[in-house]
Amino acid sequence: MIATLRESTAQIHRDLETQFGSFTAIRTPAAYARLLTSYRDLYAELYSLFPNDPATEASALSWQHDLSERLTALELDLCHLPSVRTPTNPPTPVADSPAPLLDSPAHQAGCLYVVEGSALGGLMLARNFAAQIPGLSPDALRFFSGSGPAAASARWRAFMAWLEHQPWTTAETTAAAASAVATFAFFSSRLHSAAWPERDPPTA
Repeated sequence: MIATLRESTAQIHRDLETQFGSFTAIRTPAAYARLLTSYRDLYAELYSLFPNDPATEASALSWQHDLSERLTALELDLCHLPSVRTPTNPPTPVADSPAPLLDSPAHQAGCLYVVEGSALGGLMLARNFAAQIPGLSPDALRFFSGSGPAAASARWRAFMAWLEHQPWTTAETTAAAASAVATFAFFSSRLHSAAWPERDPPTA
């Protein structure tokens, strides 16, 4: 499973990292607020797609995801930022990518491969934003900072061990890989506008 996920997502993962190199241009609290709002909407949509009824087969995923905790962190971060306004000179829209299909444990596992891995990259982004946005409150970095490097690394190792020890069939492995690719594409389309360099006039 893990080898298939890595191989299937390698190119789109690199493309996403290249696309979001523009995060370095987010240098004001207003621009940062737009980014967090996009993340909040993205995670809210993903969270709504995970089955919550324990009686359904699709809820049988034994890994406990933390999407609700991430949504809470985003809401708390936004409380310490200015209200979001529409940027001037926005980017050219990209083709919209639908949310990944999450109707089976394999599809959910593929999605969570991307979500859990993103927490490691979030730690680096937290450091970057703290350095490049003057006056940014540490209380606005909960989402990207998480519980810190040690906890993020431990959770990632635990998730990978869980993936490795599940009795996935060939069909389920293929489904998980497709879901992971779809999740990367979903992130790319939803965060495209928020990643655009800040062009709003400075506030007085």
